[in-house]
Amino acid sequence: MTTSIPEPRRPRDSCPVLAGVIGPPASGKTTLTRELAVLTRAPVISPRSAIRAARLAHPAATAAFEPVNELGWVSDVALGFALRHTLAAQPAGTSLVLLENLPGDVVQLLDLHLHVSRLDARLVLLVLDADDEVLASRAAGRRVCQTCEQDPTADPHAPAATQRADPARCAGCGQPLTSRTDDATDVLRHRTRRHRAYTEPLLRLAATLGAVVVLDAHLPTSALVPLALHALGAESAPMPQRESPSEPPMPSGEPPVPAATTGRVHPRNEQP
Repeated sequence: MTTSIPEPRRPRDSCPVLAGVIGPPASGKTTLTRELAVLTRAPVISPRSAIRAARLAHPAATAAFEPVNELGWVSDVALGFALRHTLAAQPAGTSLVLLENLPGDVVQLLDLHLHVSRLDARLVLLVLDADDEVLASRAAGRRVCQTCEQDPTADPHAPAATQRADPARCAGCGQPLTSRTDDATDVLRHRTRRHRAYTEPLLRLAATLGAVVVLDAHLPTSALVPLALHALGAESAPMPQRESPSEPPMPSGEPPVPAATTGRVHPRNEQP
């Protein structure tokens, strides 16, 4: 698989970047997003975190965020609202926001495009992909910690660090690790098939709206991180100091000209 990288474009202080990290199940979205967040000090928004924040802010509307299918996804309307709510709460001056597993479909992409257009920002999609066999092998080996990740549904998703002496235990708390419920072979196959089918139109549209950077998920994270930083025009250095008001950044200046590349992959983003 060829990794396609556009020419870097250094974002000005007045040109914040919204970076979506998407890909099929077990392609390494969470791992890459975590590494980028550490290096850039950028906030991370995922479907699960956005929905939790919206539920806390609007407890009377909890029913709106109930799953609508067997995969546990909420409706596009509910997730779109949760994402807009969370983006609006980002501190002024935030120059990079990482979206883990977002956008998940064409409607969410259009929503994000409208958001960055209003802010004179730019949207970049980092698209991970790998062969189905590689995805299945990774899913079979990844583990989660029920203790360290306090998920309200008792269904943790974040990959856990393992002890060197005992890979079956969490490096953080020492408790036994478990497999993700949605990594079961049949479930994973269904999720992957569905992701690829749903995301093809998303990628076609994304290539016309902004930068689509296709990253080879067969590569180790250490190799993907510099490629991603290059595409985002970001440095592995602290982000500017953030102010306290919970308002989205309001930059000024000429509209950015995104560098777009094309690539054919078919991830649909997981919802919680």
